[in-house]
Order: sequence, then C-alpha cells, then structure tokens
Amino acid sequence: MSLPEAEVLVRRENGRILPLSDSNNEEIRILKQKHKALWKFYILLDRSAWSRHEHVRNAASELLG
Repeated sequence: MSLPEAEVLVRRENGRILPLSDSNNEEIRILKQKHKALWKFYILLDRSAWSRHEHVRNAASELLG
C-alpha cells in the first residue's frame, strides 16, 4: 500500500532530507488518502472457525494499523 512517489527523498528549506510524504502539503495528503482507498483487504474464514472471527478481526486490524 505504499505510494512510492510520495516517499521520494527531498531536501527541505532547512536543508534536512526527508520523504516528500512528511511535508504538510495538502495535495500529497489527499493523494495518499485516495491511494489507500484503492485497496481492499478481505479475510475468508472457514465456517468451522467462525467462533474465532473476533480474534481474526482484531489481529487483522492490528496488522493493518
């Protein structure tokens, strides 16, 4: 789910080199949100494991941040 163009290193006004995504640029923030919205994550769970679906959901939420 990375957006490589937003992770390019740039030299900031203060001379520091940081990823472009670390800036407060509104356009980059919007682009990152749109890019993230493109992705879906599905978990297919066998019916015999349904009793543990909350555990699986929590683990997936933790994994995805």
